[in-house]
Amino acid sequence: IHMMNGGPPTPIKQRRSKMNRRRWVPIFLAFLLVAPLSVPAFGWDKIVAFGDSLSDNGSGICLASNGPVWLDYLADSMRDVELEDRALCGAQTDGPLIAGNTINIGMIQQVNDYLVSLPANADLSGTLFSVWIGGNDLLALGPSEEIISAAITNINDALQALVFAGAKDLLVMKLPDLGLAPAFVNTPLSSAYTSGSIAFNIYLTQLVCDFRGAFTKVKFYMADTFALLQY
Repeated sequence: IHMMNGGPPTPIKQRRSKMNRRRWVPIFLAFLLVAPLSVPAFGWDKIVAFGDSLSDNGSGICLASNGPVWLDYLADSMRDVELEDRALCGAQTDGPLIAGNTINIGMIQQVNDYLVSLPANADLSGTLFSVWIGGNDLLALGPSEEIISAAITNINDALQALVFAGAKDLLVMKLPDLGLAPAFVNTPLSSAYTSGSIAFNIYLTQLVCDFRGAFTKVKFYMADTFALLQY
């Protein structure tokens, strides 16, 4: 797939648990593998996150984690870094609508809402943006080529909007293996969702490669959560 076309949340502090920490630490470590060597020397003073329950640390819709998510650990590991978590539990790359079809919680809307909130000529050079999305597209609509292609197109549009707004550092997360989700593991559907996750990640990797080639002054990082979260 080659595209390349031209109210802040209120954090909810959750009690930390050792089990939850073990779950998120591998993802945090994955980022360290693809980012510069010295965490405090990144030069970022803020992290802005878009996505679904895998990144949502309590923004008012719902909360799927029983404690801090990987973003909390990442922000805590850096000096004086603010975390603005706009990810929403249940989000797809675009939609769904909730509250009587009046609120769009999708990633595209998350990015649009963020960009509208920015002051004119905002300096985003000190901000790391993270995007981890797509799982709910496949879970809700099926792991078909059509659904995967539409999700990648939406991610393309979101990344492009952020880059055009001045984003300089973007972290894009691959999908974990959806075939290992409790609803599918050890069922006939497991292989289909594993294959769908692999296909999604192949297209996502190509998309990020295209962005790297088109925007050489912007840094794009990727973390392979598919491999890290195998068990």
